[in-house]
Amino acid sequence: MRKKDNQFYLRSHIERSHQWLVKAADTLEEAKLLSKSGRTRLGTYNRLYYSAHHTAVALLKLIGNTSKTHQSIINQFSKEWIRNRSFPKKYGSLISELHSERDKADYGEFVPSMESDLSKKIKVVSEFYNKAKKIIPEISIVDILHLITERNPEIRDFSFDIYCPKSYYHHTRFTLWLPKGRLTNKAIENLYKGTTEALKLLKVKENLEYTIGINSRTNQYNSKQLILLDFDDISSFPAHKILGEPGYVFRTQEGYHFIGTKLYNLKDWTKRMKALIKVASKDHIELSLKRGYATVRITTSVRKPFKPVYSGKTEDKPPRKKKSSKKSPSV
Repeated sequence: MRKKDNQFYLRSHIERSHQWLVKAADTLEEAKLLSKSGRTRLGTYNRLYYSAHHTAVALLKLIGNTSKTHQSIINQFSKEWIRNRSFPKKYGSLISELHSERDKADYGEFVPSMESDLSKKIKVVSEFYNKAKKIIPEISIVDILHLITERNPEIRDFSFDIYCPKSYYHHTRFTLWLPKGRLTNKAIENLYKGTTEALKLLKVKENLEYTIGINSRTNQYNSKQLILLDFDDISSFPAHKILGEPGYVFRTQEGYHFIGTKLYNLKDWTKRMKALIKVASKDHIELSLKRGYATVRITTSVRKPFKPVYSGKTEDKPPRKKKSSKKSPSV
């Protein structure tokens, strides 16, 4: 259970909320791109409505509300957040208006509103999304790593690399081991500041392009590995293709990062990574196998300004039900 602004939220509700918040960000970005193209306002209204819709669903999921239909979500958002929690009324009106405009755009005979009105609505939907984002507690990489240690008590240390994501091959690269007891958001922040200063002292020209990545290797002694994957396709995360590999998914600007929760010895880790080469980034897996461990980015840099954000998780394969072998009764 997490507390924010004197409100307590269940972890499971926060996780579901983040899944919808990522969808809200995606559809808002699509609306902006369509609007900038100047070719169509029809698709822009569709994407704008769904961004506002997904934002409202994210806030409802946060309090455990499971409304499903479009109208019930509009009604429940007005009740739970505007009337009960003093959320600004204009956002309730916004969702209703966009729902109507979306229907006109998708099913009506005329294009709704003027282009100037569309720009205003994009601004208000952006405000709505940002306000919801401030309310929903963040799920950081540190939170996820602590969850992984809960599942795997044998993990004592995590390793991090400080590297330049400009290329898969790096000349200057730091590796640091951090005991799980020292693992905090402040520690990650200080790690970045300290290594940036070290890079300056080493006269590394592109020091501002360096970032921190979590490594698959855990424990300095008797090391075990986690599955870390990079997905270049932003359109979808192929959760069905890695079914049976439980872990956490983070959205990046270009695609997704996956951090698994199962521990493997090096031999089994190598075998599993090779099996996933057709699903995830081939370059990332091949280089990881050469290096002997995988790394995925967890912070920003000048080159990578988009901070990876939590967007969901995958589960273990459910156990197969054994077919009952019924013997025919003896006569």
